Amino acid sequence: MIERKSGILEKKLIKEIRKIEKVCKKNDNIIRDTNLDSSLNFNQEMNHTFLYYSDDKTLIGFLYMFVPTSEEAEIQGFILPKYRGKGYFKELLREAENELRQYDVDEILFVLEFNPESAKDSLAGIDAEYEFTEYSMEYVGNLNGLESTEHSDIKILEAIDEDLEELVEISKRSFGESEEEAKGYIMKSLKADNRIQYKVTYKKECIGLAGVYIEETEATIFGFGILPEYRGIGLGKQVLKLILIELRHKNVDEILIDVDSNNEVAFELYKKMGFDIEVAFDYYRRKI
Repeated sequence: MIERKSGILEKKLIKEIRKIEKVCKKNDNIIRDTNLDSSLNFNQEMNHTFLYYSDDKTLIGFLYMFVPTSEEAEIQGFILPKYRGKGYFKELLREAENELRQYDVDEILFVLEFNPESAKDSLAGIDAEYEFTEYSMEYVGNLNGLESTEHSDIKILEAIDEDLEELVEISKRSFGESEEEAKGYIMKSLKADNRIQYKVTYKKECIGLAGVYIEETEATIFGFGILPEYRGIGLGKQVLKLILIELRHKNVDEILIDVDSNNEVAFELYKKMGFDIEVAFDYYRRKI
């Protein structure tokens, strides 16, 4: 039996999903949990979590969709090892694809933690092509030793609703996003209780943006961008340092940041700032 969920997941259900993941992570030799935060999905009415229950109503697997735009959905999921090879994941995938069709989303990105054998098994019989790899990097430096000394004219400020239009323009220029994409991301980030949206100012002019997502004692830096004309002069390094200093006061034990493996400039910056690769995720694309 398959159940569908939209909106914020109940804590009891999240706990059940984490139990599934714990078993699967040990079996598959992987380390990261699925991010179950749906606050950035472009349509909050969409079902994003699909749950497979056995006849005795035991949860044996799930599929989760992150759908920030109408262009594509990122999919992750697990089936308990002893129930694999029976077509359950494909059933979950069919349900997910049917849901996506209702919202005119026509492409999927499967997100798989790097493990050649488990990836091969996970995608068996599913028509999907490898597209790129993303690194999740963890801060391993000394937070207490950080000091903000260079570029005293650069600041990070928590954004408010009145900053929306300015941040949308900066996001469009920094990431090449459409108006709809940029506005959707930033509006949801401003409203979410577990996210902090920052604007970056240099000599009192807004030149960039960044966000932080906090789940319990783990913080993830996302959407970090500086306008092209302000790159290459050390401002990005200082902004990242300021964010880390802010997080020092947020009672977090782990700080993460994601980077495309092809983005060598960002990758080298993060390494210099004390981040190291924790895990890699491979992305496989499929048309619905």
